[in-house]
Amino acid sequence: MNVVDTSGWIEYFVAGPNADFFATALSDTDELVVPMISVYEVFKWVLQKRGESEAVMAVALMQQASVVDLSTHLALEAARVSATLGIPMADSVILTTARASGGHALDPGCGLRRSRGRPLCRACGIGERRRSVRRGERTPAAWAIRRMVGSCV
Repeated sequence: MNVVDTSGWIEYFVAGPNADFFATALSDTDELVVPMISVYEVFKWVLQKRGESEAVMAVALMQQASVVDLSTHLALEAARVSATLGIPMADSVILTTARASGGHALDPGCGLRRSRGRPLCRACGIGERRRSVRRGERTPAAWAIRRMVGSCV
């Protein structure tokens, strides 16, 4: 199973330089899990940049995969992950959804991350912490992790 980070969906929709990285995962809807927070973030971003019609079409495409609602259990686990790793709420929901589905979280090239010196990927335990945005900028799920060979979440 794959969980594509919000920024990955946006990259794909705007045909950005890393769109090809996501094309295979996004087209294999049987193996794709979409956290509800990603639906929210993508809809909001596309609505602001391209309008309601395109935002609705983006969500319709996302709903071809398995959309995972934010249950109480998932929310509490995401809060634990956020507190432990020091990552933002949306990122912790995406990471927790990937872990709960037994899948991989895909991100547009920022590489496997660490937070507070601890690896986000429990399986391989490697990676370097790097900021993917300049100080003061905010992007959806900027601390997500990239899919690695094997089971990495």
